[in-house]
Amino acid sequence: MLPRVNDKPKYEAVVPSTGKTVSFRPYLVKEEKVLMIAMEAQDQSQALHAIADTIVACTNGEVNKEDLTIFDVEYLFTTIRSKSVGEVARIGMRCDECEAENEVNVDLRNLPVPSPREDTQYTIAINDTISVDLDWPKYHHMIEVDMAEETQSRTAQTFSLLSRALVSVNTEEESIAVKDESEEEIHAFIESLDNKQFTAIADFLESMPRVSMDVEYTCSSCGHHHKIKMEGISDFF
Repeated sequence: MLPRVNDKPKYEAVVPSTGKTVSFRPYLVKEEKVLMIAMEAQDQSQALHAIADTIVACTNGEVNKEDLTIFDVEYLFTTIRSKSVGEVARIGMRCDECEAENEVNVDLRNLPVPSPREDTQYTIAINDTISVDLDWPKYHHMIEVDMAEETQSRTAQTFSLLSRALVSVNTEEESIAVKDESEEEIHAFIESLDNKQFTAIADFLESMPRVSMDVEYTCSSCGHHHKIKMEGISDFF
């Protein structure tokens, strides 16, 4: 039998949502092949699955992809990629002034760990007698919403992601676990909110940590200086 090489964890990374340290290895040709096939097919759902599966494979099963938040996946995948293809990524950026393409070197060793609040859940008062407990949506929730893109409007997708962020609805008499309710019941509850109440919940999602880095560069064509924020996997891939 031929030997297997490069299949042992070599590095460590922090899972942002839990603070847990996990070991990982760079992704290998077998994982890169799946990633590239997904990207070339321009299949968003396939690509999202491939990213999560790569993290699980490279961490030797130390993480459960069902438990990973969106920002966990962003950070872990970008960190794994930096050890796989190079810690300095060459990113193409278009100048705002002259539209010339620039190749900018971004040092991923300086990538900050997303910092969520210390509390894992967040409570919002809807009125004097009702409150809701929220938690960050999981990465697989985003995949589920994305897979429904063809049959859902943008508004419906927003409702779907919000419904997955709800953990419980609390009244003076009881705390109702949302996971035990039907999707129709959950959507009916959200639709019963007024604009101010809905915005309070939506703002929770907007405050979700992201993988981001401030980058500065000067256009090689016109000399215009840029200060931009790179954010999310797509900006670093």
